[in-house]
Amino acid sequence: LEQFIGQEIQWVTGKTFDKVLNTAGTLPDPLRRYCTTQMKLEPMFYWWQKTINKPAEFRLGFRANEQSRAKRTTAKTNSNGCLEIKAIVGKRKTQNKWGIIEWQKPVFPLINDNIYKDQIEEYWKDKPVRFAWMNNCVGCFHKNPLLIRKMWDKYPNKIQWFAEQERIKHKKDVWYKEKNLSYNDIKNWKTQIELFDDDFNECDSGYCGL
Repeated sequence: LEQFIGQEIQWVTGKTFDKVLNTAGTLPDPLRRYCTTQMKLEPMFYWWQKTINKPAEFRLGFRANEQSRAKRTTAKTNSNGCLEIKAIVGKRKTQNKWGIIEWQKPVFPLINDNIYKDQIEEYWKDKPVRFAWMNNCVGCFHKNPLLIRKMWDKYPNKIQWFAEQERIKHKKDVWYKEKNLSYNDIKNWKTQIELFDDDFNECDSGYCGL
C-alpha cells in the first residue's frame, strides 16, 4: 500500500490481546467493551500525543450506507467539533493526574462523496494491494454465531485462542453473545449447508449496531 500511494504509513499498535486480557480478567463482552478503548483508541492517542499533540482531522472510512455510524460519532463531539479522551496530563506526588483532551476532529470523506462498498471493491480489484476479508476481531462478541462457526473453519488457530481464554478466565465454557453458547459449542454445530464468505456482511459482525 505504501508503494501504491507513494507515502509512508506509520504502524501504530498497543499491548497484545494477551497482555490486555491479563489486566481485564475476562474477554470483552457487552458490559466491558474494553477492546476498542485499550487496543485501538489508546495506541492511536499516544501516537497522536507524541507526534501531533493538537486537534487533528481524522478521516473515518464510514461508507455512504453507514451514515448512522457517522451521526453517532458526531454526536460525541464537543462544541469545537472534536472528540475527547480521558488521559494522563501530569503527575501528583504518588498518583497520575487525569484530564480531558480534545484530539480528533472526525470527517467522513466516503459519505461526503457518496461512495459505497461495491465502488470500493471495484476500484481495488485490479490493484496490487490486498485487504482482509473482515477487519474486526475474529472472535468479537458482536458477531452472529453462524459467523463464528465460519471463523472456526477459516481461522481455526485464532478462534481456538478465544475458546481457550474463555475456559481459562471463566474456569469453564461459558456464554457467547447472551445466547448461553460457548465458542466450543458453536464449533460443534453441524450446519445443514456449507457457509461461504459471501453469506455474511458487516451486519453479521455488529457493524450496523443491530
